[in-house]
Amino acid sequence: MVIPALCLSEISRACARTRGIDLNWVGAGEFDCPSDRNMEPYTMDRKTLLIAQLIITILMAVSMSGIMSLIAVGPGAEWLAGWPRQALIAWPFAFVLTQIITPLAFALAARATRPAR
Repeated sequence: MVIPALCLSEISRACARTRGIDLNWVGAGEFDCPSDRNMEPYTMDRKTLLIAQLIITILMAVSMSGIMSLIAVGPGAEWLAGWPRQALIAWPFAFVLTQIITPLAFALAARATRPAR
């Protein structure tokens, strides 16, 4: 039984290419995805990638600091007062870590989904 690879969106492919990850094996034979057929090559410029990472890390820092501080402190005025400070502290860490972890995550995902030789 062949389990087809996940369909990769245009943005996912562009991000992988920007990170130097080879996706040539995707879209061949049983790994073909109907939504990926006839897709024109797309490359994401560094500025767009940087802005996307800024937005993603800000959203993740705000949401995760809110959730984790809500669990730790509980709902109330103390939680609402501390949340913005925690988000501001968390964001730089999130941004720096994505610069390190994103290429590693793409490499591991590509390795995990590579067809058997």
